[in-house]
Amino acid sequence: MEKIPEVARQNTGNLDELYKQAHEFFPDFVERMESVLKKLEERDSLDFADVGIKIADIKERHKAQASTFADIAEEIGNQFEIIARKNRIAKPNKYGYRDDKINGALPNGHVCEVQCKVKEIEDVSDLTHEARDRANEIEFEAKSEDRLMDTQERTEYDFLRKLCLGIHNKAAIAGGLNKYLFPDLSEKRRLELSIVGFPVVHFKQVAQPEDNAPKPEVPIQLDEELSFSFSREETCEA
Repeated sequence: MEKIPEVARQNTGNLDELYKQAHEFFPDFVERMESVLKKLEERDSLDFADVGIKIADIKERHKAQASTFADIAEEIGNQFEIIARKNRIAKPNKYGYRDDKINGALPNGHVCEVQCKVKEIEDVSDLTHEARDRANEIEFEAKSEDRLMDTQERTEYDFLRKLCLGIHNKAAIAGGLNKYLFPDLSEKRRLELSIVGFPVVHFKQVAQPEDNAPKPEVPIQLDEELSFSFSREETCEA
């Protein structure tokens, strides 16, 4: 089978032209995706009864079992020219986020994106959006300045990343996704993807009290709704 790249490229870098393409062929895109659903339901009405689509901000049926994703990808391939595919069901990203992202080209060459994910992951995506953005911002700032994160940045980054990991892992486990992980993932990575609650701070980087002093708790607060506190004895490496 020909290897499909993970990153897709549009056929033009002109933003106006991309918008024109998208608007021109959006009805065609929707029609093709509806055809994908119809063909899947005709193939097996029981297994694909809960498979659905969510177009932009329009909420429709969106539940899909991971075991059906290969069939879904095959049917999408019958409707689009698949030019890239990134399977984050089998290999989740650093935040534990899971989906199967497929990029397909329409007849005018415009590249569309289809994300296949289980309802459990869809339900928590908005909960981790800001945390992921902030963690990426911290990481990008350090890289753009060609330096390592300082202690404060590393502490906040680890907190945010592991907060997202816990939320995504819990949803993934509930959706039965861990059995679809790539077999070549390391045991350390598999363990990380199975934990739903992390001590999220590098406490070795926090100044330790004198031996005869009590070990205080270190509060870490993201906002009014997300506040955690762990003793200095707890550590969890990234």
